[in-house]
Amino acid sequence: MAKRIADKKKHHLKFRQQADFIIPPDNVLDLKKIVAAREEKKEKQESAAEKKGLFSRLRKQKKKQPANNKISSFLVKEKKIIPPISFRKKVFTNPFRKFPAVNPKALAGFLIVAVAIILPIYVLASYHKVDELKGRVLGVSWEAYNHLSRAGQAFADLDFGSASTEFDSALGYFTEAQEMLQTVSGVLKLVPVKGGEVAAAESLLKAGEAISTAGQYVAKAFAPLVTFSESSKESINIQFNFATALLLANTNLRPAISELERAEHYLEKVSPKILPEEYQAQFVVIKDNLPTLNKTLKESLDLSDLLLQVLGHGSGKRYLVVFQNNAELRPTGGFIGSFALVTLEEGVMKELEIPGGGSYDLNGWLKERVISPKPLHLVNPHWYFQDANWFPDFPSSAQKLIWFFNQSGGPSVDGVMALTPDVIESLLELSGPIDLTEKYGEVITKDNFREILQQEAEKKYEETKESKKIISELTPLVFNKILGLEQTKQLQALAILNNLLKEKFLLFYFNDPELENVIVNQGWGGEIKMVPKDYLSVINTNISGGKTDLMMEEKIDHQINISEDGTATATVTVTRTHKGKEGDAFSGINNTDFMRFYVPQGSQLIEAKGFDRIDPKLFIYPNEGYLEDEDLKRIEQNVMIDENSDTRISEEFGKTVFGNWVVTEPGKSSQVSVTYRLPFKIKPEGLFERSASYSLFVQKQPGTKGSIFTSQITYHSNYQILWQYPPADSFKFTKGQGEITTMLDTDHYLGFVLEK
Repeated sequence: MAKRIADKKKHHLKFRQQADFIIPPDNVLDLKKIVAAREEKKEKQESAAEKKGLFSRLRKQKKKQPANNKISSFLVKEKKIIPPISFRKKVFTNPFRKFPAVNPKALAGFLIVAVAIILPIYVLASYHKVDELKGRVLGVSWEAYNHLSRAGQAFADLDFGSASTEFDSALGYFTEAQEMLQTVSGVLKLVPVKGGEVAAAESLLKAGEAISTAGQYVAKAFAPLVTFSESSKESINIQFNFATALLLANTNLRPAISELERAEHYLEKVSPKILPEEYQAQFVVIKDNLPTLNKTLKESLDLSDLLLQVLGHGSGKRYLVVFQNNAELRPTGGFIGSFALVTLEEGVMKELEIPGGGSYDLNGWLKERVISPKPLHLVNPHWYFQDANWFPDFPSSAQKLIWFFNQSGGPSVDGVMALTPDVIESLLELSGPIDLTEKYGEVITKDNFREILQQEAEKKYEETKESKKIISELTPLVFNKILGLEQTKQLQALAILNNLLKEKFLLFYFNDPELENVIVNQGWGGEIKMVPKDYLSVINTNISGGKTDLMMEEKIDHQINISEDGTATATVTVTRTHKGKEGDAFSGINNTDFMRFYVPQGSQLIEAKGFDRIDPKLFIYPNEGYLEDEDLKRIEQNVMIDENSDTRISEEFGKTVFGNWVVTEPGKSSQVSVTYRLPFKIKPEGLFERSASYSLFVQKQPGTKGSIFTSQITYHSNYQILWQYPPADSFKFTKGQGEITTMLDTDHYLGFVLEK
């Protein structure tokens, strides 16, 4: 296998060599340098301010302004924060998305409040020196506010250089205000000031200093990523690459997190009650949201650590990339018609190989002879690489893909990445057309990509046995064009990838357990979830049904009946409608689907209706010498056939599985259902317990566009709803019944607590 691939023409990304990148010495914050510069700047500012009468004018303006308008323009409105469900995982988090929740403008406003309002005017009026210092502190705080506000705007504009400069200026002014406030504090020891006010002001100013320092680090962390984006406009920069940018980000994110923790510490010392009443609610919002910002930065740091390992930092990585055609659905996303072998070193793609014949190139080199899963015998009783994604648990399918690849002579790999055409389509929408006129006579766009790919694949395979060569031509061109986008579109590309990961059009698996654990925690692993209470996943597998699944519309109706003794009976009804036109070359044939229902382990089948019976004569027997696959035997346990419906019952991945055939003709609909008893009761436990809970986790099949999902729950009328999720606006309850309808484009959770 290795020799065969090596003989073919390789398809590499072309990079232009550039000089080695040297980390700028000022990229990491030098606090000693800042402190020295601040002292010099302070003297110049004080001198200039006295000449211009800055503090005097500020005091006069303060007296003229109504008391209720002094600081209000600096504040943000309170936002309602809804905590997420604890087990819901976030995929990629944009560090700038949550930044406005901790508005620098609002923080600065509170710092000025600490100086201008907290200190009682009637006390300071008796001390001329204190009054003068108060005005100077107010003036310096005003300057700090201006710089902090401009830094926030620079962040919004992705101008990290200016943001860093503004944070540096804000830091200087906050430090100066602290020094002045210490003088005020010394005088106030002689007068009866309300306890804690000066300490609160000091804490607020120290928090402002820490936030400014953190802002500098964050600006320096993300500036290299933008620099990398800008350098990519003319060519891909091989020396200063994405891995280098991530290293620089790591260097600065860690101290930024430390500074934000310091800011949290100082804000904890300030009681909202010591502030004027009109500012207390806003202060609580800011205080509560600062940990959220810090958490976001920690997630960004974890993500950068992960990406550095994935990109081959320290040691090269080789990945198996499989292209799954979800027009022909398979458990993890689609039929694997082609694959690529990608080698990365220090963020640079050293090698990209896509065999022209796709997955079929491996079949002749397979050393092991194993029998395929029984339903696949309708097309092939012998198991090969292209059918290896039989398990809906992606880590299991990925491991099987690696096994087939290695047994066909392929080299060892560090992981598997799986993507559907939706990924290329989405990136084409952002990158714009790709001109392949010279070789294929076509300009590839988002709208014609699938059609041209399919037509070219069919034609090329008949003529040259290189059906997938167009993918190897197109992939590096799209990759290069995306990396050459402007800054805003680079962030759009990240947002697109975020959605593709969340909707499972893009999946990852890594051999390294630590890396794989991070992927699973991020929600990018495609594994079958282990959850308490109820679970449902409907898995469609197109077997000899052509490229028809994009023409299928699916509705899933889920009903739960809870009897008075707590017994829960579920009925899941699936309606599939074929929108294809009879006679169409790709979609005008019957959609033949082996449908599996994954439900809680121990569920008992009561009835299965509407399924089709496939003539046993159509199934192919394996040749002599082919053996049962050990992984298949280990995963599919306790297999039996229901005599009444021919439904196949098994236990896999901690679930009970019901499987049967659904055949849908073009222009028609099919409806099937399974009724089963859940392995647990929904009733109060114990003599003194009055409440009972129910929850359902519905897992979306990778590669699907999303089904319309409806769940109806019926329970005894002597119960009332104590708690529910989602809220009442989407999950509606009447006496003895609840109902929710949603689009199953991602995984969904619902739950409620009943009380007698």
